[in-house]
Amino acid sequence: MKQGTIELIFFGFIFLALQVWWISLTIKNGQSSEMIVSSKDSLSEKKNQLEKLLRK
Repeated sequence: MKQGTIELIFFGFIFLALQVWWISLTIKNGQSSEMIVSSKDSLSEKKNQLEKLLRK
C-alpha cells in the first residue's frame, strides 16, 4: 500500500458515516406533520398572546 492509504480510508469512512447521519436526520425532520408558516396572522397572534401576559 502507498503511504496515506489507511488515513484516506479512515477519513472516507468518517465522511460516509456523517453523511448517513445527516441524511437520516433530514428524513426524520421531513416526516413531521408540522408546517412552518410565516404569515402576519401568526405574528399578530403571538403579539396578542405576549401582550396578554404583560397585562397580568
